[in-house]
Amino acid sequence: MGHLSIHCDGCGSDWIVYHRDDWKDWKARTCPVCGKSIDPGTWDRQILRAFGEMEDANLELVKDHTQSHGTLFTVSYIPDVIFPNKGNSEEVDQLREEIEDLKDGIDNLRGIVEKLINGVFQI
Repeated sequence: MGHLSIHCDGCGSDWIVYHRDDWKDWKARTCPVCGKSIDPGTWDRQILRAFGEMEDANLELVKDHTQSHGTLFTVSYIPDVIFPNKGNSEEVDQLREEIEDLKDGIDNLRGIVEKLINGVFQI
């Protein structure tokens, strides 16, 4: 059985709700560090339903694997990263410049490594 990993952006902590836990209990939807809690309606209507669907999908994939002896697949959901500076073009431009600088540095290192390999392995 799977588990649900929850991230609290308020304090930065993560906690896990296991399948064996009481999902209706307020503790399952409450951050153990800061005490902030997911809305009970959202928890019941969205989180529990979505988790149940993912569980069903993975159980179906295991069933397919068992019956056909083919490759086992599993699925999970990973949210897109939310950028807090999305609308700030100056910060975005600065990050792009930093990324380009990193790419240039990587290219330079790649050239050095190739020279080292060629120098060591050429006779």
